[in-house]
Amino acid sequence: MSAKKSQHIYGVVAVLLSAFMFYFSTVFVKFAQSTGEISPGFFLFARFILGLVMISVFMFVQRKRPTPRNYFALTCRALANVIAFHFFLKAVQETTVAHANILNMTYPIFMPFLSFFFLPKQRDYYSYLLSFVAFIGIVLVLDPSAGIIDSSHLWGLGSGFMASFAMLFLTIARRDNDTETVLFVMFLVGAISSVILFYDQFFMPTVVQGQFIFWASLTGILGQFAVTYGYRFVTAVEGGVLGSSRILIAAMLGPFITGESALGLLGWCGALVIFTVNVLISRRKEVE
Repeated sequence: MSAKKSQHIYGVVAVLLSAFMFYFSTVFVKFAQSTGEISPGFFLFARFILGLVMISVFMFVQRKRPTPRNYFALTCRALANVIAFHFFLKAVQETTVAHANILNMTYPIFMPFLSFFFLPKQRDYYSYLLSFVAFIGIVLVLDPSAGIIDSSHLWGLGSGFMASFAMLFLTIARRDNDTETVLFVMFLVGAISSVILFYDQFFMPTVVQGQFIFWASLTGILGQFAVTYGYRFVTAVEGGVLGSSRILIAAMLGPFITGESALGLLGWCGALVIFTVNVLISRRKEVE
């Protein structure tokens, strides 16, 4: 087997593994919240401080140091990520793990609209059409069949919207910065922001809570490293399919792992529409 083919296989496995990691991170958050009221701000701090330690150790071993350029893009990417993650945690707290993950994965749908204003060279009218189709999928996931939509689902949708901003500024920041610097700044700004904004929500967790919080943080960080590594060796379409598989993973595993209600027919149709649109948008990126 050639080295290139081996790298491709590793890349596929890494991106698929990241989807499972991100999903199980939310499962551990849900388990932790079942032991008592834990604010999203505390999870934010735990995730970012552990991530800062891990990326610092990694860079020390590699004998690298942060070399930030374009501070505006790096800072905006980090702050948008903080807001998106906070909304995401609120969605896990207020709704189901499945709905939170599915709606969080709507961020590729918002990207074409943001690109229209911030990246005019990447305007793509076919992607706009796909995004409008995806909004039908979002409505189906929200399940308006009862005549009312649960407003708590707006946390999940908001996390997807803010994640699209984070991805937009990541695209800009990556032009001048290496991956390690981007991650270091993200974890550093996230840790500082969570302390400033949520210090009054910090507490001493029990042993059981501490274990769940640790595993929620670790799996999320490992997912971040895995997707960063994996995307180096897969195509945009492969990355879109494998990354968006978190939608199907969340929909299928939710009832078995967290004991939450399964998605109804409309919810499944909506999830499949969002998954398909994400893949098609990824394919457009690869063609470009």
